[in-house]
Amino acid sequence: MKHNKLYHMAAALLAVMLLALTACGSEPRQPQITDETTVTGPEEIGEICLYGEYHANEHLLKKELALWKDCYARGVRYLFVELPYYTAQYLNLWMQVEDDTILLEVYEDWNGSLSYNELVLEFYRSIKAACPETIFVGTDIGHQYDTTGTRYESYLRAEGQLNSEEYKRADTCVIQGRHFYGERNEETQDTYRENAMVENFITAVERLPAGTDIMGIYGAAHTDPTALSWGGTVDSMAKQLAAYYGDKLHCTDLSELPAPTVTEEVFIVAGRHYTATWLGGEDASVWSQQYQSRTFWRLEGAYADFADAALTDDVLPYNNYPAEVETGQVFAIEMIRSDTGASEWFYYRSDGTTWNGLPTTVGFDPEA
Repeated sequence: MKHNKLYHMAAALLAVMLLALTACGSEPRQPQITDETTVTGPEEIGEICLYGEYHANEHLLKKELALWKDCYARGVRYLFVELPYYTAQYLNLWMQVEDDTILLEVYEDWNGSLSYNELVLEFYRSIKAACPETIFVGTDIGHQYDTTGTRYESYLRAEGQLNSEEYKRADTCVIQGRHFYGERNEETQDTYRENAMVENFITAVERLPAGTDIMGIYGAAHTDPTALSWGGTVDSMAKQLAAYYGDKLHCTDLSELPAPTVTEEVFIVAGRHYTATWLGGEDASVWSQQYQSRTFWRLEGAYADFADAALTDDVLPYNNYPAEVETGQVFAIEMIRSDTGASEWFYYRSDGTTWNGLPTTVGFDPEA
């Protein structure tokens, strides 16, 4: 169904949230990670500032770039990212050359993921231009192990590093990827990945000079120190890291969807014009692999027009909505897909129905 909406979702850029980094005034370090453990425990690391996002969002990428520029100006050089170890190492190689061949190879490997977005590409280019001594540190499991991972291992073999520590680290990440994608149970996948990310993070920190400050950018589901992972099966990465690093870990959620500049717009649904009131939005990646975010709109005065519209099999309890729901209302919810960034629209009405004891809205097809 074609859905026309006469608005542009212009999100107000929220004030950049900067955390004070207490040891950020050191001299810039060379872009390399030592092969020897130099941090032997949480008491020897500097400050760790993690920022939660929903991926490939223009406004959040601008915030993150501003945050990194600030940290970089204070002497921070290590940027931890939600990428596999070998992908970050490829980006570090790219940082040392003039052209974008390496970056574009990695970018093509991202095809099918949220990172395959021109906004993400420009984000990394901006870092290279403004902060050329940035050192990327990847702590995720081995996504793209059969493309980026295989190519990086081939590069290391050609460089005579088959028996090197670097090759072992890259191969460990590849093995993690094979294990993760070979697991059919989503709950088991979730638990394995979250725990592996914690292990990888701590291992990476232990290879840094003592007293090193760190900034990290991860999906918001991983950076909430009070929550479970998005699948709800294990403590989030940040919660586990908080137990290890204590008050040296600082987490800030950048992912709350900002309100549009205008919160009332005209929607055309099934050929009829309605005033739509914006109710709020949220990062959906916390609980969904399929969707990145969702926003809620109420179609004013629309209930009579859709009271008899054919129902779908979908329900959405009142407690999902960011505003009070009353009987006799109609809602339009925009879901942004994680794989393509495309919008999908769902429609619900409040008939006074309950589901599993909860008051709920029911999905309907406005064209039926």
